[in-house]
Amino acid sequence: MRAIARFVGLDLRSMRPNAKYMIIPAVVVVAPVLLFLGPYMLIPAITGLAVVSAPSSLFANDELGRLDTLYTALGIRRRQVVAGRYATCLLLMIALTIAGVLLAPVAAFALGAAFDWAIAAALSAGSVALVGIFLAAGLPAYFGLDPGPVRVVASLLHVIVLTVVFLGWAVP
Repeated sequence: MRAIARFVGLDLRSMRPNAKYMIIPAVVVVAPVLLFLGPYMLIPAITGLAVVSAPSSLFANDELGRLDTLYTALGIRRRQVVAGRYATCLLLMIALTIAGVLLAPVAAFALGAAFDWAIAAALSAGSVALVGIFLAAGLPAYFGLDPGPVRVVASLLHVIVLTVVFLGWAVP
């Protein structure tokens, strides 16, 4: 368990230098959702970033920094790397869901819309369930595939499914 926690710490530290670039997908997702779907939909939109951008960023950091060598030198086994990567993605998903829950009432206030915490709680639970399923199903593809266009296709599949879900929520 300690090795997994250490791996999660390494994962989060490897993301720190590129954290400023995470603002780009956030703006690309948040602005249209806020303008066209309303403040409630910020919760699943921001939670969805956990499945779209976090795994690609984490695996890209591994490859660019050749962190597999570091993990081996630190005595972190492959099984612990896999469990730690799942834990990191889970923590990022929870953090992004909390950010969405905190931003939604602020956006509702700014837009002059009413805000109901029960709806926000239901959307949070549904978002975590859906994105959690995507993460659980999608991370093996990242572990099994070499870097390159195939991983991009793996991310695009999630984007397509999330877009269909959002359109389903948006269209009455």
